[in-house]
Parts: sequence; structure tokens; C-alpha cells
Amino acid sequence: MTSLLSNIGLGIPGINNTSIFLIANWLYAYGILSTRVVKQQAGIDDNRNPRLAFAKYGERAVSEGKITRRQFERIQRLQSAHENAVEGYTFFVAAILFANIAKVDTATINLIGVWYSLSRIAYGLAYYYIEDKSLSYVRSACWWSGNWSCIMGIWWAGRNLA
Repeated sequence: MTSLLSNIGLGIPGINNTSIFLIANWLYAYGILSTRVVKQQAGIDDNRNPRLAFAKYGERAVSEGKITRRQFERIQRLQSAHENAVEGYTFFVAAILFANIAKVDTATINLIGVWYSLSRIAYGLAYYYIEDKSLSYVRSACWWSGNWSCIMGIWWAGRNLA
């Protein structure tokens, strides 16, 4: 795994990429997965109360033909992926900071960051694109993978403190 991390610039011995992972995952959760741009493009965004705009204008946009039912459902799934990423971000922050405080080795900390980041990206893509109920379990597996990286980070940190 170390050579894989080195190939993508994250496995350089002694270089801790915690700050990169924290910033990148924050941007992903709060920015990339945000539905604001998609709702603005569809004409169903209202900055006076953006969290309620979709519920207020979404169905009407479908009935008026501004967006298709499929687009409407994708925006709903993107909103769910966004909310889940925001909720999960704090667990990641706790795990990676605890690993740093407990002086877990840098390669392991970087592994936690890569593992979580790739799991969350796969989760977001699966949530947005998978429409089939039986395939939706791929999303669940990605969710568990991301959480498992945090659990392992906390476990490794606990072992260092023993």
C-alpha cells in the first residue's frame, strides 16, 4: 500500500497529509456534493431559504416540464449524499486527529485519509448514479468502508496510547 500512496504523492516517508485530507474532504462534503448549483441550473433554488427550495419548487418543476422525474430524483439523491458526507465528516476529523495525537505513524495516517477519501467519493458517485434498488447496496458498502477507515484509525490510535 505504501508504494501506491507514493505513486499518488501521499506516501512520502515522514510527510503527514492530515491537513490535505481534512481540507479536501471538507470541500467535497460541503462544496462538491452541494446541490446549490444543480438547483440553480434547474431554476428551483431560492436563496431566501435554500434548504426548503427544492421541496417547495421541485415537484412543480417536474409537472411544468422544467426537469424530468429522473433529474428530480437525482437531485434528491445528491442532497442525501451531501447531507451524509457532512454528517460523516466529523467522524473522519475525530479519527484522523486522534491518530495524530496518539502519534500513529504517518504512513498509517495517510492510509486512513486515502481510504476514507476514496470510500466517500465512491459513495457519492454510487448515490448519485445508481437507481436500481439491488445495486444500491454498493453505496452501503462504500459507506461502511469509509466508516471502517475511521474505526481503524481510532483503533490504531488506541493501541498507541496503551
